Amino acid sequence: MLNRTRFAVVGLLAFLLVLPVFTGPIIWAKSNPGTGFRGPWVDRLVFNFMPSVDSEILALKTGSIQLMTAPLTYEESLAINGSGNIKVSAVAVFENADFNLNLHGPNYTSTPGNYYAFSNLAFRQAWNFMMGNKSWLKQIYGPFNDLDNGQLGKIYGEWYYPGTMPQQNFTKANQLLDQAGFKIGSDGWRQTPNALPIHIVIEYSTAYPQQAQWVNLLATWARSNLSLNVDGQALPPGTLVVNGFVKHVFDMQEEEGYWISPSPEYPLDIWYNANQTVADISGFNNATFQKLDAQMEFADSVPQAISLAHQLQAIIQQQLPGWQMGYLKIANAYRTDQFTNWVPQPGENVWHSWWNYLNVRLASGQPGGTLVVGAQIEPFTQNPLSPSFEDKTCAIVCLLYDSLIRLDRWDSSLALTPDLALSWDNASTTQHNAVQVWTFHLANNATWHDGVKFTSNDVKYSIQAFQKYVGNGAFSRNFQYITAVDTPDNNTVSVFVNHKSIFWPYWLGLAPILPQHIFGAQSDPSKFANSNPVGTGPFKFVSYTPGQSMVFAKNTNYFHPAPQVATTSTTTTTSTTTNTAISITIPATVTITAIVQPTTVTSTTSQPT
Repeated sequence: MLNRTRFAVVGLLAFLLVLPVFTGPIIWAKSNPGTGFRGPWVDRLVFNFMPSVDSEILALKTGSIQLMTAPLTYEESLAINGSGNIKVSAVAVFENADFNLNLHGPNYTSTPGNYYAFSNLAFRQAWNFMMGNKSWLKQIYGPFNDLDNGQLGKIYGEWYYPGTMPQQNFTKANQLLDQAGFKIGSDGWRQTPNALPIHIVIEYSTAYPQQAQWVNLLATWARSNLSLNVDGQALPPGTLVVNGFVKHVFDMQEEEGYWISPSPEYPLDIWYNANQTVADISGFNNATFQKLDAQMEFADSVPQAISLAHQLQAIIQQQLPGWQMGYLKIANAYRTDQFTNWVPQPGENVWHSWWNYLNVRLASGQPGGTLVVGAQIEPFTQNPLSPSFEDKTCAIVCLLYDSLIRLDRWDSSLALTPDLALSWDNASTTQHNAVQVWTFHLANNATWHDGVKFTSNDVKYSIQAFQKYVGNGAFSRNFQYITAVDTPDNNTVSVFVNHKSIFWPYWLGLAPILPQHIFGAQSDPSKFANSNPVGTGPFKFVSYTPGQSMVFAKNTNYFHPAPQVATTSTTTTTSTTTNTAISITIPATVTITAIVQPTTVTSTTSQPT
């Protein structure tokens, strides 16, 4: 899974530039049985496309939707407080909140002096010492946003190496600037060693009031403690985009976005790719970084991969501008009067959780009913092989499909659960010019929505189609290293690769598996409209009305069926750590209670046709 929530506009564009390179770790040599999953319980699933967060809040209050896709801010949480039968859950989603320095080249920055400063390793290190580990952000964001570099240990566990993250130290910052020749001029401000003036303007969005507080706090520290001429400037989101991605005229821009993967490689990809233009600037050890990065990607043991991850993080933390790492406790809202057994799990919004749609059921505990979700994300395409198919599209459309493997938890364990593949294993090999073969043992009772039986040929076709038409994409990471795909029988598929890696089950396992009898009949399947998608997944396609809704019906022949019996359980299932119902404290003002006073809301459910 990739991005699924709101970004500041600048942050969104910056992150989208690097989405295809994200990946995740799999540390198992053999299959992990996981907890399994069964479902769905509801008869029908409807995504109503909503124009705004406010429209979602209103629809949730009136009961016309049961789940919002937009996370709630302080203000939105206050607005929804007091509405009956609405529950707010904390969801551990990862947060980036830091600076984008203009390092595209000397012609792309405001002044030569600023570019000289950003290109200087000592200056970047001094800036990091001025910011420190940024635990002071808690004073601004409060408990609702737990922004702290140290929190990464909770998410990444032993993969995270905080050893080089500096504590705030103005004395050390000044020493670095002095030693590098950034002397104080006659105007009272530091200048470059060749006497160029430095005046750094940090641009931030008017849409995020907290940004004004901490950007201006940093500017005050820089001016008062380091003699650096730094100011903050509030701009509309659209202006930030133009300055940053069209005109390239800015010094620094504040970015905010939600972290979306607990994979050890994720922070490395963000740090390096979001700052990839620094590769040739002074002091960045690019050659060593690239060598270690390649070694980690194809590590064949967990200890080796962890050691390489620590070395990579050390290079980034020491040599690049400091990126804020932590997690954001998002408030997700949904109704509890009509449906129960919601699953807010680590690293997932409630609406984006695959398990949620399989697990949610009528409040009575009976199967049936229509679950309506308010969505601001409308799929651009229903074809997973299309270049415009992305994670946000998959969040809805992929409910029609299965993959070989599912992630049981989006936390540092990244436990795998069988889906179409019931088990898997690997072995060394010399066949097909490969060094390793991964064999997946498939379910023999899965069928496509049109009644055709699912076989290993569908898996082979899907892997080769992603390899041919998508290349190295979000669902086909490193597929270029696949040398062959064999199908010994209808229930077995063997994938031969010429690079060993502990990550292969993740890379191979999460792509949606497509029906060969449909996609294989197209002259160019990447351009196939796929207007009536057919999968093996828990839901079947019913209709799509552009600008209005997408409707799915329960797959009554799903090979992981939910128990079709009455149950008296109405307990909301939650995961560990931060993923519990919460009481959100707005500093010095208001407390938002997770479950507010109930009211009675009547709604109409429809049965599938």
